[in-house]
Amino acid sequence: TDDDIVTKNPELKDKVKMGYVSAQDTAIHSIEYWTDQTRQALMEYISGLFNAKIMKEEIKDVDSLKNKIQELVKTGDLPDSLYDIDAKGNKTLKLSDELLESILEKKYSSGVLNSIYINSNALPNHPEMLHNADAIIYTCLRNYPLQAFECSNEFSAIISSPYINKVAQKWADIQDGIDRNKEFEPIEECKPTYNQVSKAYRENLVPMTKRIMQEIGNVSGNKVFKENGDLTDYGKYILPLIVPEIINSALRYAFDELSDENNEIQWKSSRIPKKAAKIVAKKLEKSFASFKVCVDQKLDNDSDWCPESVTQVTDYLKAKFKQSNLQGFMLADAIIDKTEAGLGMRIDASKDVASYDNVNQGKLSPDAAWEQALGFWNKAQEAMNRINPHNLTYAEITDLENYPNYVENKSPVMAASKMFDKITAAADYTHFFSKLAGYTAGDLAEYTPMENAYESLGNIYSFYTSLAEGWDGAPGKLREMPADGIALSYTFANNHDKPRIVHSLSLNTQLFKSDFKRDDHRKIAANLLGINEASIKFDYISPKAVAVGHRFSDAFNELLNKDQYSQFNNETFKKALKEAIAYYVAGQTSPEDLTNATTKKSVLQRAMIKAEMFGARAFDLTIRDILRRIQEQNPALLKNIDTKAFENDVMKIILEPALDKYLTMYKTMVCLPGAPTDFAGDRLGMTGFESFSKNIYQTNREKLNWHNIGKDKDNIYNTFYNKSNEIAKIRNDYRLSALND
Repeated sequence: TDDDIVTKNPELKDKVKMGYVSAQDTAIHSIEYWTDQTRQALMEYISGLFNAKIMKEEIKDVDSLKNKIQELVKTGDLPDSLYDIDAKGNKTLKLSDELLESILEKKYSSGVLNSIYINSNALPNHPEMLHNADAIIYTCLRNYPLQAFECSNEFSAIISSPYINKVAQKWADIQDGIDRNKEFEPIEECKPTYNQVSKAYRENLVPMTKRIMQEIGNVSGNKVFKENGDLTDYGKYILPLIVPEIINSALRYAFDELSDENNEIQWKSSRIPKKAAKIVAKKLEKSFASFKVCVDQKLDNDSDWCPESVTQVTDYLKAKFKQSNLQGFMLADAIIDKTEAGLGMRIDASKDVASYDNVNQGKLSPDAAWEQALGFWNKAQEAMNRINPHNLTYAEITDLENYPNYVENKSPVMAASKMFDKITAAADYTHFFSKLAGYTAGDLAEYTPMENAYESLGNIYSFYTSLAEGWDGAPGKLREMPADGIALSYTFANNHDKPRIVHSLSLNTQLFKSDFKRDDHRKIAANLLGINEASIKFDYISPKAVAVGHRFSDAFNELLNKDQYSQFNNETFKKALKEAIAYYVAGQTSPEDLTNATTKKSVLQRAMIKAEMFGARAFDLTIRDILRRIQEQNPALLKNIDTKAFENDVMKIILEPALDKYLTMYKTMVCLPGAPTDFAGDRLGMTGFESFSKNIYQTNREKLNWHNIGKDKDNIYNTFYNKSNEIAKIRNDYRLSALND
């Protein structure tokens, strides 16, 4: 419990405990949900392929099925990973003849399916549930997290709360892992509304779901229920595929009828959540009953019109699964298993789930906080394994100096291998994030191509040596880590809350981070701004903007010296270009304002923010800003220029050295054991700066620039993308199979 809250308000003790438990369960449930949604998406896709492209012709034997699978691999519909490749390059299908025979005979046994559908004595016992199928359907429906339903924040806060949603509220329910197939016991305050909604599920949504499943079985020609009322294997595959549609449609129907109570719910959701929950629970109870009646009428053809939410669970689901069959689901299940497909996790700031405020205040020891983190993530991993036993989970573990009893040499890689029982590996910041760029990119203060950054491969050799031997007391990863930890390690050079690697490699990074104490940095800034160095208020000069302006100034001038742009190589254009760059480096104000003693502090602060944005933005946007400024000030100067070609040529000058360095870094990662990982957008040559998630412009998390990629695209991005893909394909070479095993 939080001592301060409970001491001041002892009546809140149960709520505080419930808050901690519910927060843990909600987080773990989110992991389960997305793992399951990924699995179900794969199930739909692969079983759909089976029905559309394999079962068009009658498949009578294993060889015919193998040939059809091979065709789908060749066309790219199924992955190459369906085959094992030996040292001589020979391919063997991972689906054995015995396994394929069991699918054709509808006898394949799914480990995941068996782990999801447990025996009836572990399921809720209610008089209205006449069969095990009723209990299974109720559990699947009730386990669907209501926070996944898209609605206003006020409604979401209520339906996802323990008053309505199925979420653990007592420590006993999560202490030794979470069994989501059992009914959680709500605390007294939540019990009335929770039980009211649960009853509505059992009395309305369960029989309605059974009816819909039966209709799907009728149109597809498959039995959904056995003679004794239990689910068939086909029914077990269908159920999780239709639950999201049923819950979302039922909630849409309910919320369409909640309009009269909207204002009251919104007001009470934050102030008196219990009262808001009572309103919502009562409405859900009535709406679910009404929704069931509408669905029955639609299925009985007794209604000419019904809401879209009703047709979504009747006409849509029947049409969607009309061609489905048990063999298709079994084949999809086997392929997912043998290719180890599914969702994995990269856990950001994994240790920070512990109570570090309490550690800083001396209320909790560092060791106890570490145990809290371990306990939470091991429970999360167990929940994930139930749905995707092959998942890969990588933990970001940082700032280990507070845990000497647990982590020798403060190595995150060693911490993961020693402490996290079920974590695959740690994100290796120590070697790859801090060392790889320095060893392979040469001097980051210079934007030179790789061949000029150093004279030999000695730097890369030094990097490999540090991996084996370590440095400055840090252990050598290749010598100290267990073999599995090395083979499955997570290697990377960039992530979501750092500067995009291409952005950094394109610039003088010492200038980018400058405090302007160096004479050469001050001179560069003064030259860009065109004002006297001695009069500049450097506290209001953005080093990021200066570094970007400096690089662009050099690139533009280099381009103007080329023959095709000789007409622009004149003092008038160069002056306009210099003024445009100075305008943005100064924060979209006059550079003279940075020297004027009468300039208000608020003006300088606003200019600084805009200058920071200039330094952080993606380079393609920066080029357009500069050209737009020239156009605004002197339209005639750009009258005869192909601006798209000009932009591409400037980008080529800026990016080529950086991309060359990045390809060397990527080759290094690909040729080492582990999972070489590039941040989304790096292969597209994207730029942008992120400062520990504090950059309000979020330039490192923009949409991906796929529009620059394609067979008909003649630009620096497409060239780089193709080169990156060729490097990635190296790992598919059977001669490097040891790196993948």
